[in-house]
Amino acid sequence: MGTRAAAFTAKIKNLQEFHTRILYGLPPPPSGLDVSNTLKYFSLTLLSVLRDVPTIPLEMLCLAEKDHARISLFPSLDYKALYHALVQLVDCVPLITCGAHVLGQTILNTMACLVPFLEHEYMDTLGYIVASALANFPASLHKDIVDLLCNHLLP
Repeated sequence: MGTRAAAFTAKIKNLQEFHTRILYGLPPPPSGLDVSNTLKYFSLTLLSVLRDVPTIPLEMLCLAEKDHARISLFPSLDYKALYHALVQLVDCVPLITCGAHVLGQTILNTMACLVPFLEHEYMDTLGYIVASALANFPASLHKDIVDLLCNHLLP
């Protein structure tokens, strides 16, 4: 499990580096596809973890009091750092010149995969962050944003 945690942390550092390079225009600027490929690692890893965990009762997701019990079912990976990296990337999408649509789509997919791993204090803000993506993401993703809000995030 230590190897997975180390790889997870290293990929988060890659996302943070991408964010810095995009935000400050440092060369070489990453494309949306570069960032998207890194985010796909997280989606696949999170889905793999969910497959390995026994069934999670719905009440564990709905009740904040059950956060500790639910989170203890998962391996110790830095889910909060991934959340913060995703929040930073949402604001960078308009700055991407190539691959903004793919990047936005992958950010939304990764956020949907991350929901079961978050404590309620983070889950509660995720809806607002996704809704704010309406202002930053290409118009071609607006339907996907609304679908994510309605089907995964809003009670």
